[in-house]
Amino acid sequence: MVHAQRLTRRAFTRVVAAAGMGVAIAPLVAACSSAATPAPTAAASQSPAASAPSPTTGPAAQAATTSTQKFTLGFWTWPQGNHYEDNLKLLIKDFQVKYPNVDVKYEFLTWTDGSQKVTVQLAAGTPPDTMFSYFSPSWINTGYVQPVDGYLTAEDRTDFGDTTLAAYTYKGKVYGFPIWKQLWNVSGNQALLEAGNVNWQDIQAKGWTFDDFATAAKALTLPTGKASLPQWGLVFNGTWSNGGLPEMWQLWNQNSGIDYVLDGNGKFLYADPAALDNLKRIVSYYKTLKISPPDNPAFQTTKMQQYFDSWQAAMICRSGPYIITNEQKLASDIKAGKTKGTPIDPILLPFPHLDGKKEATPGSVPAHVWYKGKQDKGEAFYAAAVDFIRTLSDTKADALWASDLYEAPARASSVKYAADNKLMDTNSPNMKFFAAYFDRANVPQLVLDENLQKKQAKIQTDAIQPNYEAVLLGKTSPDDGFNAMVTKANEILKASS
Repeated sequence: MVHAQRLTRRAFTRVVAAAGMGVAIAPLVAACSSAATPAPTAAASQSPAASAPSPTTGPAAQAATTSTQKFTLGFWTWPQGNHYEDNLKLLIKDFQVKYPNVDVKYEFLTWTDGSQKVTVQLAAGTPPDTMFSYFSPSWINTGYVQPVDGYLTAEDRTDFGDTTLAAYTYKGKVYGFPIWKQLWNVSGNQALLEAGNVNWQDIQAKGWTFDDFATAAKALTLPTGKASLPQWGLVFNGTWSNGGLPEMWQLWNQNSGIDYVLDGNGKFLYADPAALDNLKRIVSYYKTLKISPPDNPAFQTTKMQQYFDSWQAAMICRSGPYIITNEQKLASDIKAGKTKGTPIDPILLPFPHLDGKKEATPGSVPAHVWYKGKQDKGEAFYAAAVDFIRTLSDTKADALWASDLYEAPARASSVKYAADNKLMDTNSPNMKFFAAYFDRANVPQLVLDENLQKKQAKIQTDAIQPNYEAVLLGKTSPDDGFNAMVTKANEILKASS
């Protein structure tokens, strides 16, 4: 996978989700940490699957029968992880044991244009047969995405759990087989945290307030660090150039009790005085507290990661569990002489929160989905399509996907499978934190009606992003930028649809 694709993968994640919540994500090149278990190889993927029992009645049973008809089944997806295509090929082989006459053709979409391609195909009534997808009410509302409730066994429902299935439930129906859980977090350099006497184990377990966070970042800021350059306590993604991504202000707002941009009644929640306090808090990081570089507002994700990899940043934000595999790969390249540097053991940390408020993180659960377009392809075809996405989402598959990206598997059985097959150290402090943090802090998506979805998208692009960036870049004061943002948002809300 090339660098640019990984950089925009999680941008797409929340661009798709933005219609319902206005949050998002963004990873980097997979790398290697000496403390983490290596990502699975194709050889490791050969272990027998511990799949859920096949359904015996109803439409689910039909999808579990061997097909003798010959046809081609399409699958659209996005490149992700170091072993994604190898694992995909293995799982296609598993599927073709049951369906030897079905030819599977997969297509990799680009992170920049893939979402638009799906939208165009849905508008034309010619969707792909099956697809890897993040939750998107607008796509489901076309009527072409099909529910999978009839294909979920009782064992499936127990294995996934209510929280995971709820993440892909819309208007009472489940629209895909979940794959993994993912979230955002702060990431730290373990060696630098410990040198600065930051008790990361305690922070993982109990969380920390904004004041605690600033105090730790101050202790981690040094005029000369390991790289013989200034060491910063915090480096963050300064721009808001990736559509619906959850940048610092949104993350800080969620950790101040402001979970959404709009509520279900169309109220602009960012008008809360706590949101203005957060805007000033972020500006203070590089202006008065000086725990971040003075030019941090212009940093994009690549620049932030460069600071982390070169030991110039003790903590970075926003990050995600994928940083474990990123640093694994980097350490491997350093050892092989492909690049220079010093390996890093990354530590996953929660976002700080306002004292007295619940900690929060934007999370999501992607899934494999199936479609019926305008052309009826027949029940045997659709039965195979459902069984194919079930194969891509069974115990073994979920363990493979999650391990490659250091995400938490969607199925409980996949956690055990990953551990038993040494795909991932599920008992590591980071993975234990990840699983606990998702459950205690994940902010569920708020699905707005279509009119409010459109207005929220316009508020994001016309009110929030330009004013937020103007404040960070010093073109206007926090108070003036905030007031302009609230005024513009209210204008958009009052305008007729």
